[in-house]
Amino acid sequence: MKDAVDDDYVISEALKAIVLDLGYEVAGVIGSGEEAIEMATQLKPDVILMDIVMPGGMDGTNAAEIIMESIGCAVVFVTGYGTDEIVQRAINVEPHGYLLKPFEPSEIKASIEIAFHKKQIEDRLKKAYPEVLSELETSNQQLKALLNAPTDSMALLDLDGTVLAANPIAAKRFRMDIEEFVGKCVYEIMPKELAKARKPKFDRVAKIGKPSQFTDKRGDFFFDSQVYPIFDNAGKVVQLAAYARIAESEPSAKNISTAPSFSASLLCSSKRN
Repeated sequence: MKDAVDDDYVISEALKAIVLDLGYEVAGVIGSGEEAIEMATQLKPDVILMDIVMPGGMDGTNAAEIIMESIGCAVVFVTGYGTDEIVQRAINVEPHGYLLKPFEPSEIKASIEIAFHKKQIEDRLKKAYPEVLSELETSNQQLKALLNAPTDSMALLDLDGTVLAANPIAAKRFRMDIEEFVGKCVYEIMPKELAKARKPKFDRVAKIGKPSQFTDKRGDFFFDSQVYPIFDNAGKVVQLAAYARIAESEPSAKNISTAPSFSASLLCSSKRN
């Protein structure tokens, strides 16, 4: 359903005939911005073909802006004015099309179809946006809860070992605060011996996409460490989540890997292209 708005009666009637001939329904033809708002609010057309320069106290751009905000229909400006000032006023409204007079029926048809398509895309995005925001907020809250685990150190690492997020315990074990720790590559800030011991374990998690758990001794303490792969929508490992805590009891000898004494427990993975 279309609504034609033009201050020139002859042009409006010609436009109406073209629209009807193209197989569309015409809701009405009106001659002022105020009338356009009133009719659009009542009839809620799918697309409005609107002139810009109109009689009365409201021009087409002002009317279109109000209509688009109130009922969300598509607006195509059909005008005989192509000056920079007029074009800029139209751009500011973000219409779904702009057509200069004189026009051909094929141009009207193309403008209407494009306006329909753009409006459908907008509607789909508006519908999906709140759902995406809700999912992001849930994910952020879950990550925040994990990062604030009271007894475990935790870090989210890129595959090159860059710290994307971490909790205070993890940063403290590297003798840093959070702001300093995030953005560092843990592979570069730990002793080479320890990095050499951890690198194969992180490589394997990234390669096979399965979590790994191991215990090692550093100084007088035993540490339980866990590394989990994080996948993208295509099923590719893109990040690693590493957890570590002081073991509550001494593990059996076969489960112990001896590593050089070091305060950090969250280690770097190698980069995979």
